[in-house]
Amino acid sequence: MRMTSDSQDLREFLGRVRPHLPIRDSGDILRELESAVLDRVDDIAGGHRRAPEAIDFRQAIAEIGTPEEIAASYGPSRYLIAPESYRAFIFHVGLVFIVHLILIGIATSISRPFHMGLFQISPVGPNGVLSVLAAGVHAALVDLGLVTGVHAVAGALHRRIANTASSFAVDVAPRQSGGRLVLAILFALLLAVFRDDVFVVLSGGKSYPLFTTFAAEVISLITLLLMLAAGKESLYAIFGERRATVAADAVHGALGVALLLYLLRGDPLIQVPAIEGLEAFREPVNAFLSQLGTLVLGAAALLMGAKTLRRSIRIAQI
Repeated sequence: MRMTSDSQDLREFLGRVRPHLPIRDSGDILRELESAVLDRVDDIAGGHRRAPEAIDFRQAIAEIGTPEEIAASYGPSRYLIAPESYRAFIFHVGLVFIVHLILIGIATSISRPFHMGLFQISPVGPNGVLSVLAAGVHAALVDLGLVTGVHAVAGALHRRIANTASSFAVDVAPRQSGGRLVLAILFALLLAVFRDDVFVVLSGGKSYPLFTTFAAEVISLITLLLMLAAGKESLYAIFGERRATVAADAVHGALGVALLLYLLRGDPLIQVPAIEGLEAFREPVNAFLSQLGTLVLGAAALLMGAKTLRRSIRIAQI
């Protein structure tokens, strides 16, 4: 006779497993686990040629493992630092702590704090040994938290990359590569050849360019980046997704990020020209165009940076 889910021991066991399971999948996992336990109980009882008993369940669960061990096999890792990374973690904490102490000593010797990026290194206080101990403890806690955060993020990224390698693959289907190639060439031609015919304002029989002087200076760089995009798409179309083609794509992304950041630091690219009769709204429109241009360039830089990161990861996967 098969044990049922009405067994008190079974309910207690599943209740101990439930808190350790991922919430979204807990129902399916518990049903699967229940079936596995009951099957094992039937096997044990069948080996003794008798009906299942409570002792059979206790033996089955002892063979399967503790609730914590079983739940861990179904759920994601719940540690910040993986066991295999403990040695590297301790080394990095010690290294950062030593560097921190040296910087504190430098700040103390010059009797003033100094900044390193987002961090401020302060000199030791005036209370002798107590101040030295307080500075050491503070440095140790800060360094421990900093290295723990870096290791935790790096470990999570490593596990995600290992489990989702295919998600970083580049779509090099002829239709996709050809479409990106054509778009890059069209935009390059539009900026290099036809910009004075398209990006203009006509007034009184005269044409006034929308592009600013700064834009005219960087148009050649933008056009070059577009032609490089066409070139790397040609490589994809010819050779497919290989390490060399993905590396070329990553280099193009890095150049794109650099150019976009340069554009963000410069003057606006498009402005309403000084045309008689437009003075009343020229200034507010130009202010809006400047803000819009900053938003567009910033978003493009983020997207280009994300693409560069993905291509860099893909190089390591191929």
